[in-house]
Amino acid sequence: MEHDPFWIRQAAAAAREALTDYYGTAFTCGMPAAMADLSHVEMMSDEEAIEEARRLHLI
Repeated sequence: MEHDPFWIRQAAAAAREALTDYYGTAFTCGMPAAMADLSHVEMMSDEEAIEEARRLHLI
């Protein structure tokens, strides 16, 4: 199941949403460097987005 492309797309969408919320909150709370992280989220591959969200314990 973990290698199913549909599962990966779903997980990546959830990861990107979680990362956007995480870094967006940091940016609005006075951490301007988080804007670079927000830009990076848009350029991540599906696998990178999932890994980053897991690393930060967001998913």
